[in-house]
Amino acid sequence: MDDRLGDRSTGGLTSYDGFFAAALARLGGERRYRVFADLERIVGRFPFAIWHSPEGPREVVIWCSTDYLGMGHHPKVVHAMVEMAARMGTGAGGTRNISGTSRQPSPC
Repeated sequence: MDDRLGDRSTGGLTSYDGFFAAALARLGGERRYRVFADLERIVGRFPFAIWHSPEGPREVVIWCSTDYLGMGHHPKVVHAMVEMAARMGTGAGGTRNISGTSRQPSPC
């Protein structure tokens, strides 16, 4: 077996933790590992959000959103989303081209 796969666990199964940690470290060193901004949007404070940066949280302005009018914070929109989640559950369930389009939100 390939020794680059890291330590072997009991039962003959391969432990991939070391292998993937090293691969991710290499990608990071090459600056090819994408890290997404950890943002916390605040209802009623559009377009402001809290960025949880490595140096700590700070307030930022977010304009690069599909919610450029801030309607995602509107009480009626939030209420409709809560009602829909209670009826249909939450989660993407996959991309639309694989799992189809949920019937209820389509008219929106």
